[in-house]
Amino acid sequence: MNAAGNPDSVAKEELRQHLRRLRRALTMTERTLAATHLSDVLASRFAAAPPAALASYAALPEELDLDALHAQWWAKGGCVWLPRVVGPGLLAWHPVTSADHLARGAYGIREPS
Repeated sequence: MNAAGNPDSVAKEELRQHLRRLRRALTMTERTLAATHLSDVLASRFAAAPPAALASYAALPEELDLDALHAQWWAKGGCVWLPRVVGPGLLAWHPVTSADHLARGAYGIREPS
């Protein structure tokens, strides 16, 4: 249990660490194939039933890169909501309509400028 007495936060952090280890173990080829597959699956689902909004993230090197999905969404005139770090543990979500609106921010993460 953590200092706040919340066992769920401990389990969540352990899960995050485990998933980070698994992602880092992927080769660049495996990561690229997974990102392409995920983008294709989501794009086909969105074509059938477009969501009102798309919230996502700009990937770090060890994360799945969803830039292709974002580009498809933007090409259709959509907006992707991406987070920007505004303080320790605090995010603000911003509508983004192009990769041109991203810049390196906190922790080297691409985020809305």
